Amino acid sequence: MQELEKLSRAVTRRGAKFEDYLEARNPKSGDLPKYIAKVRKQTEETFEFLMDDKEVAKFRDKMGIEDEGDEDEKEEKASKGKEAKEKDEKGKEEDKSRPKARIYEIYEASSISKVLQGLGKKGMAMDHYSAQDKPLFELIEGEGDKPTKIPIFSIAEILTGVKNVGKRGVQITRFKGLGEMDAKELFSTTMDPEKRQLLKVDLVDAAKADEIFTTLMGDEVEPRRIFIEENALNVRNLDI
Repeated sequence: MQELEKLSRAVTRRGAKFEDYLEARNPKSGDLPKYIAKVRKQTEETFEFLMDDKEVAKFRDKMGIEDEGDEDEKEEKASKGKEAKEKDEKGKEEDKSRPKARIYEIYEASSISKVLQGLGKKGMAMDHYSAQDKPLFELIEGEGDKPTKIPIFSIAEILTGVKNVGKRGVQITRFKGLGEMDAKELFSTTMDPEKRQLLKVDLVDAAKADEIFTTLMGDEVEPRRIFIEENALNVRNLDI
């Protein structure tokens, strides 16, 4: 979801809506448009989504629109051609009533398609990206008998909902031992067969092991502190 949000900016920063961009996909192949045409007529702006170079050419011919070129290329060349442009503008009067278009290539189109395909495999169809009349999912916050259920009306709302829940804070519970856990906590942290690991431990030196155990579990604090300070960097698996 975060990757899709990031990629969607390639469309929204041009002024178009990402939902409209997705709806303009090829109904048979599912391919997304590679170009966005921003058409301006005086103060009015509209957008056209074009699948390929052929559609770009047809769009220009059909609308009879003066093409100002790819905006990215235009901005790159702006500084070099500034003086020439100023001279050209002095030599002709602009017809403000005539529609003009800027064509933007969406280089991220294939990446967006891949992310959407991955979401589709998880049950999140592209058709559900924009808001629906009825909730598509429920975001459940909290546990126990009375969890909070947050209705999600579109795929785009999932990430927003998760972020909003996260902003309300995360509760951290510290246990000193297994005896302080209830059955659910004990299962999720220790007893779940899908997660737990059983390791065989061989005591090569039983006397040394007993000495270390006594140091760590005994009543004297100072020996335990010294042992931890001396061996902290040698720890491989630490259960906190």
